[in-house]
Amino acid sequence: MKNAILPTNDDSEISILGACLLNPKIIPEINNIVSPEWFFSNPLKLLYIMLNEIRTELKDSNDRATIIISELNKRNLLEKVGGKDFLFAITRQVSGSAGWKYHAEQIKEMYQRRQLIMAGEEIVNHAYRKDVAVSDILSMGKLMVSDISKNKEIFKFDNYALYSNIYDNIYNKNSFMGHKLGIADIEYKLEPKTTTVIAAESGVGKSAISLQIADHIAQFGKVLYFTLESTTKSLAFRQVARKSKVALSRIRNSNIEYSSHDEQINKATNELVISNLWIIDNTDFSCIEKAISFCESISMDEKLELIVFDYLQLMYTIRQTSSRHLEISHVTRDLNSLAKNLDVPIIYVSQLTKNIDGERPRLSNLKESGDIRNNADNIIFLWAPDSQELKEYDVEMYSLKGKDQELFSQGLSFNGHYQLFVEGNKPTIQKKKSGWKDKKES
Repeated sequence: MKNAILPTNDDSEISILGACLLNPKIIPEINNIVSPEWFFSNPLKLLYIMLNEIRTELKDSNDRATIIISELNKRNLLEKVGGKDFLFAITRQVSGSAGWKYHAEQIKEMYQRRQLIMAGEEIVNHAYRKDVAVSDILSMGKLMVSDISKNKEIFKFDNYALYSNIYDNIYNKNSFMGHKLGIADIEYKLEPKTTTVIAAESGVGKSAISLQIADHIAQFGKVLYFTLESTTKSLAFRQVARKSKVALSRIRNSNIEYSSHDEQINKATNELVISNLWIIDNTDFSCIEKAISFCESISMDEKLELIVFDYLQLMYTIRQTSSRHLEISHVTRDLNSLAKNLDVPIIYVSQLTKNIDGERPRLSNLKESGDIRNNADNIIFLWAPDSQELKEYDVEMYSLKGKDQELFSQGLSFNGHYQLFVEGNKPTIQKKKSGWKDKKES
């Protein structure tokens, strides 16, 4: 509909302002529904912003008109909002502040309609472009509509419910505060609404440990494991090796010599057939928008217990960004939002910068470390100096950032034949090069 007028409701915008002028105490409640940018009229938007800034002064005064006019003059806004006559007309138009909820909902509805129109126009423009994949356009459309539908609603804070729940958590040892990793005796938990990075050099076993954690948590419910580098079949082989305790090389090469191996493999595959772990190797989900859309659709049918992305540096966004740094920043922030929106813990595997020379990794060794350090809730490293030389080796698993959790360090042992991590000794720290000076851990 070309030249159609965008949907607005000037009466509701004026009525809300009038209600604020008559009763400034309701301004915080209005803010739970209405944001300043939702006003279509720029002068009315400016007035609403100013009323929020001086609402304390207005609440305690019997001469609000004088305060408002004085403040508008200071900001050179009086004429922009229509002058003194307009302000008095607003208060005369509103008989009281009781109907503000209706007008607030009207402002919200008109804003959402305008947002849908703009989203539709952007989708149409992309649909004309043959260089943009249809799947990308569909993902973008779902994300835009989802964002519009999530615009803020009335928020009622219930202190009683919150702290009653906290009290129960303190005294009820069985209350749910997240899942343990299921490896050794590590007390660390993957809590809902948080993101955890697992980082290590290539060949240390960061994918293997992520898969082992995902398999453990799958006993409690649905787990999504996005493998952006390996294949579903490759990881399935590892799963069978770990559960059956038959060497991975034997399984991959069909070199099964003993009847006991047959029994172990049969038992393992029967368990995996009914597993709640979904291993997904579709490269379309390297696009964060597509991955979000998929996870949200799955969560509509059943509760997710964990989502894993292996690994971060293979992910991208369809947003236009000027650098890889900004792209990673978008992706990590979107992963944070996904964790909170779906009330689920998320693990994402990360690479380290090259040439750490066998030293114990630090936060600064994370690839794109700035964005990961800022946006991730928890950061865990694996360190194994001898991992390149042996099929079985010691690993240190330790955290350097934890949200409301104590940092930990745990010695593990990795058996590459079975792709299995168990409790072990911490790796022996290698001698430093001459002249090397100790530095504090980042």
